[in-house]
Amino acid sequence: MIVALALLALSILGFAIALYFSLVSYGFMSPNQWFIPFMCRMDERTCFFVIGTPEARVFGLPNSVLGIPYHVCTAGIAILLFRRHPLPLQAIVVIVSFSTVLFSIYLAYSLLFTLKTRCILCFTSHIINVFIFILLLVHSDPS
Repeated sequence: MIVALALLALSILGFAIALYFSLVSYGFMSPNQWFIPFMCRMDERTCFFVIGTPEARVFGLPNSVLGIPYHVCTAGIAILLFRRHPLPLQAIVVIVSFSTVLFSIYLAYSLLFTLKTRCILCFTSHIINVFIFILLLVHSDPS
């Protein structure tokens, strides 16, 4: 049950960050809304700068757009775990999560060494992806 709750919490947080980046990327939202914590607000030197880089669109779409369905799926998995259902296709879920972690490592490297910038929300997303992978990897049958 703890794994399911942790997975659900991380999925919701990851979804919120991905949605925020996506809305800002497409111009549907200003990067500095009143409800965004000050330390997470975007400016031209950090997160807002990152959105305009080629690294932020590796597959053509903003990377955050890919994060939205990923986090919806991980939230669904958490709900299955919470209700004590077995994970369907568990190996595939772990492989997809591992791929997400590898992509996060690449993006974190790009942020630090190629772009030479620090985006708190980007790094938070990457850390969330790592923890989701760990939770999925170590999960055993909840029954």
